[in-house]
Amino acid sequence: GIIRQLPYPYGSGGNPSVTDVEDRDDTTRITLDTSLADAELELGDLVRVDVVRERKDDVLWLPPQALRNFDGRRFAVLEDDGAQRRVDVIVGVETPERVEIEEGLVEGQIVVGQ
Repeated sequence: GIIRQLPYPYGSGGNPSVTDVEDRDDTTRITLDTSLADAELELGDLVRVDVVRERKDDVLWLPPQALRNFDGRRFAVLEDDGAQRRVDVIVGVETPERVEIEEGLVEGQIVVGQ
């Protein structure tokens, strides 16, 4: 289905007065543009919804495990003629699976994982 409404603070739905962490249950109510019968769901079923907040094409990305943080620096370790060297990077969009590399690396370089 198509998401028609997101809760506060992302959309106009929900209850903006619930601000204490103890009052939250880590669930979010959304309104879908489909019937429960069409989706083969029953009232009260739990579903997983992936909301794409940003999408970019033709970007260089790495898995988060390929980047390192030390002393305020974010960098990758490159394999360069048999030696390793650190290269600072500037990142863009980050997800649990991918990190966009905006500056510091180019396609084809060999990154040494952790």
